[in-house]
Amino acid sequence: MLLALSGSKLHPAACEFHDKWQGMFRTHDTTIAKIQNKLSCCGFKNPHDMPFPFPTKGIDVTACEAQTGRKIGCADVWEKQEGLSMAFLFAVGGVLMVWKVCFVVLG
Repeated sequence: MLLALSGSKLHPAACEFHDKWQGMFRTHDTTIAKIQNKLSCCGFKNPHDMPFPFPTKGIDVTACEAQTGRKIGCADVWEKQEGLSMAFLFAVGGVLMVWKVCFVVLG
């Protein structure tokens, strides 16, 4: 089961990330700030695309880039990290499957 589930997410669709980010941006979810800090990026596609701090009166879309100096968006980095996590789970599932087969055949 782990193998099948992780295998289906090895290459997550870019629209999944966009929809999730856009939902957080619309609701002013500060999880975006945590993602940006963890991945050292600003905004989604680029530093001016749905960044935190959220643009409001007196804060424009360049605030994250100006405050942190980050010049890349989070989409590519986030997708890569997600893919690596799923690859690890896929590998663990494969090892467990081989172990189970060996146990049944040899046991």
